[in-house]
Amino acid sequence: MMEELQGSTLGGVPQQVRAASLGLVRFDSPWWVLGGEVRAALGELVAEPYLRLSYPTDAAFTVACGHAPGSPAFAAAWAAAVARSRETQLATYGQDDWVCGIGARRADGTLVALGTMLTARGVRDIPWSAAIGDVGSRLPTLRMLRFGTGPHDGIPADLPERALGEFARICIRQRPELAALVAEGTLSTAAATEVEGRGFDELFARSYRRDRALPDPPRAYVGNAKPRMMAVLAARGVDVRPLYLADGAEATPRILGGGEVVGAYFAQWTTALAPLVSPAILAAGPRAALRELARSGFTAWETLPLSLPHLILANARTGAALGES
Repeated sequence: MMEELQGSTLGGVPQQVRAASLGLVRFDSPWWVLGGEVRAALGELVAEPYLRLSYPTDAAFTVACGHAPGSPAFAAAWAAAVARSRETQLATYGQDDWVCGIGARRADGTLVALGTMLTARGVRDIPWSAAIGDVGSRLPTLRMLRFGTGPHDGIPADLPERALGEFARICIRQRPELAALVAEGTLSTAAATEVEGRGFDELFARSYRRDRALPDPPRAYVGNAKPRMMAVLAARGVDVRPLYLADGAEATPRILGGGEVVGAYFAQWTTALAPLVSPAILAAGPRAALRELARSGFTAWETLPLSLPHLILANARTGAALGES
């Protein structure tokens, strides 16, 4: 996931040149165009990392499944949960979502996905502020979270939802997985280093530049990510605007009723916020707690392990960070 990416710049040598020279393959098309091979590879890539958002440790999953880590029963329960996660994640792709990715082929010719990002696009004329928390939105963050708008968002509250996009399903294989692929001969050491160090940069740049070539490109991208991740992008020059400072943020009731895995993820919000606010404010919910932190001048946002809403503005500043003239 994005947490581990660091140190590289967003511009530089064209990514397709490096990918070709390292034996990597690339895909970049709407979801409806992608064949079963690519979809299967993407499902295998994203299933476990997204499940780990709800169960970051084996101990956390033990609470859910009731089996001791290392036991055959635990392994079977985890494998079943990963399989369910695979189907759940694949079902969230919209037919018109644009998917870009990096992959490689094993010796037997099968495709292994190494990194991916999708871009969703709003289609409605309603104000984006009215679409927050709306199950009818095509943008995952607007469907999933409730939050407010403010004067520092960088876009007007009445901007049509169709003027927004969202970068989502962002996943990059990390060092242990890449090392295993090197050991089996699927990747060279240079290719693994490229994916680990520049994989996200490539996906972000490709997705952003593709949209810039559209007749009506997005004005901004809404999303949800850990503040630490967004701070990395901001430090590289990307124009990032947090959306939780004006009025906090929380999951919608529909999302909270989405089952055990979702509940386990959002329970972490309460756990993380508990030491930072009074019990009375915590009892009012995560949105009230985040609102109180912002009001009180809290600055350690990057320490919070919560995926909070943000905007990435599509402007000259972000373009310059991506090497655009």
